[in-house]
Amino acid sequence: MDTETLNEYLFADLVTQWALGAKQRRLAKEGVNALEARTKPLITADLQQGLRSLRQRRAEVLALLAAEVGTTPPS
Repeated sequence: MDTETLNEYLFADLVTQWALGAKQRRLAKEGVNALEARTKPLITADLQQGLRSLRQRRAEVLALLAAEVGTTPPS
């Protein structure tokens, strides 16, 4: 497996993990108990929220790194 394909799999897994957290928060707001929540599928909105959260976290980390070295963070 080449590096690019591996990176795509790793990124997809990471987005899925963050989406699962988004799903748990969404279902908790809806009053669904933890046992029942396990049977509920991920929805597109969960994946979108997971991706948004990862992008935000990336921007925060890049800003912290840039502040540490005194440079402008990359886009």
